[in-house]
Amino acid sequence: MIVADVAEDVRQVLAEFPHAAAWRIGVARYTDGPGSDIDVMYVAGFHAEADGDFCLAPEGMGDVFALEEQPWSAQELLAELDAHPDWATHVAYVHSDLAEFPDGSFAVRNAPLSGTGVHHDAKLVYFYYEIQAQPERAK
Repeated sequence: MIVADVAEDVRQVLAEFPHAAAWRIGVARYTDGPGSDIDVMYVAGFHAEADGDFCLAPEGMGDVFALEEQPWSAQELLAELDAHPDWATHVAYVHSDLAEFPDGSFAVRNAPLSGTGVHHDAKLVYFYYEIQAQPERAK
């Protein structure tokens, strides 16, 4: 997905479910493929990177990316995306995993967003993401 797709999906959700405007934004993935448990994280920030990527940052990762964490609603996210038309062609990711090294530096895995859903009971608008398989090393 690119940011334009994210914005359009949120628009469609709000057109179908206007009450979802105040719902939290999250990201979700199957832990072991379709039909398995679902891992959900709330989004607490986002940023556009210089290399043309747009990243959602789950709760607890804001400090690493110098983001002030807050509970973003669907309407707030859409307003921010609409306010930055230059982000429209950025590929959209979630910072899905974070590792801190002994020297204090960090490594982050960015997983691409691949769709949008709503969870009425949790009052959540979420984006699916997938952890990409790592290629096997040649022997």
